Amino acid sequence: MPWLLLFCVIAGFSTDLALAGEKRPPKPPKPPKAERPIEKLEKMTPAQRQKALERVPPERRQNIERRLDHLDKLSPEEKARVARFRELSPEKQQAVRQAVNQMTNLPPDRQRSVRSELRDMRGLPEPERKARMNSAEFRGRFSPHERKLIEKLSDVVPD
Repeated sequence: MPWLLLFCVIAGFSTDLALAGEKRPPKPPKPPKAERPIEKLEKMTPAQRQKALERVPPERRQNIERRLDHLDKLSPEEKARVARFRELSPEKQQAVRQAVNQMTNLPPDRQRSVRSELRDMRGLPEPERKARMNSAEFRGRFSPHERKLIEKLSDVVPD
């Protein structure tokens, strides 16, 4: 047993686990998602924002102010969509970003068709969206690639 303890110390393992011979204790629950700086700034009053941004380098400050102006001008529906996006896991957010980037590579007429379909799906309950995406009519209108894009993006579109 002493050699096991020595190995654990040298290897950087927890010695209490080596001594107890037990399984690892369960991991504590993950803390709530940390708020991103832009989200904190969004919730501030203009005076609080200005004070917080005084310490930021000018170029970065301009970039942040542009983003904040853009967010401030969004309609309530668009703000709700942004909030839904932020609630997604980082992996799901990345998948949505990739889908949006891939959509920009579609020809303009196909982009319009995909956007139109996403608009039409707005407000549909998830079972109806799934049924619509599984319909023969849907499969006939969209390529497999477009169907995947719509499926990924429909997570942030429904209201």
